[in-house]
Amino acid sequence: MKKILPILSIATFSLVSYSQEVEGIGCGSDNYYQQHLDNHPEVVAERAELETFTQEFSEQYDPHERGTVKIIPVVFHVNDPSDPYKVTMAQIESAMEILNEDFSAMNADIADIRPEFEDIVADMEIQFCLASIDPDGNPTTGVTYHTNSYNGREPDGYGSAVKGVEYWPGEKYLNIWIVNYVEDDGSLYNSGWAYLPDNWVADNELDGIVYNHRYLGYEGSSEVSGPDSWQAEMARVLTHEVGHYLNLHHTFYNYCSSPGDYVDDTPYVYYHDLTIVNNSVRFVQVLRL
Repeated sequence: MKKILPILSIATFSLVSYSQEVEGIGCGSDNYYQQHLDNHPEVVAERAELETFTQEFSEQYDPHERGTVKIIPVVFHVNDPSDPYKVTMAQIESAMEILNEDFSAMNADIADIRPEFEDIVADMEIQFCLASIDPDGNPTTGVTYHTNSYNGREPDGYGSAVKGVEYWPGEKYLNIWIVNYVEDDGSLYNSGWAYLPDNWVADNELDGIVYNHRYLGYEGSSEVSGPDSWQAEMARVLTHEVGHYLNLHHTFYNYCSSPGDYVDDTPYVYYHDLTIVNNSVRFVQVLRL
């Protein structure tokens, strides 16, 4: 599988989801992904092969052996109808710092982890860095800026419009497209999404992450973001989306049916629901313990 990165399935990593789509039980991104599988049945067999490989690899993997740190160059493509430069380098650097903290188990709240996870928390030995060389071999900041009004899904659910504005080769870079609206519903509160890896997505230059500028880093690029806002908690959702990019399902994937999310570090989830209460969002998860 030429472009798939099954890295995260070899160790344990905890991700928190703040997705805010109301589409019944489950998650809107999961519904889009199921449509993708329905449209491209060859991906189903490809993903089954990947999961088999990952399971076999994990059985031989020794988490106590330190390996070579994997370096993933990142490029941010910032899109806005009038002022893409509202997303500053300080904001992007803050997002990168958060991402690297989480993947190396250096986040400040690591001491608050639930006791049952203490023995399986791991440094993922992955380091993210802003790209310093562009695809043509020229120096770069790792950020490109574009003036357009595309949302993160149009016109086909894959976001091919905004992704087509600028894409760097997926086998060399992690592409992150920053937009005002990650879905096509005009909501400010959807944070981001990413497809799990497969060759069809990669071959069509659609692999990567679509992300809302409001939840990028702690610096904030709008009046609803910043370190003193509740949205500061959302700044870690980029970690969640990178998890999908590196082949992690939602913990509630398959609900109580085996094999769950394919990672035996959490109990099966009976269902995942989302309820709107007084204009706020409350998550309800019932676990089979």
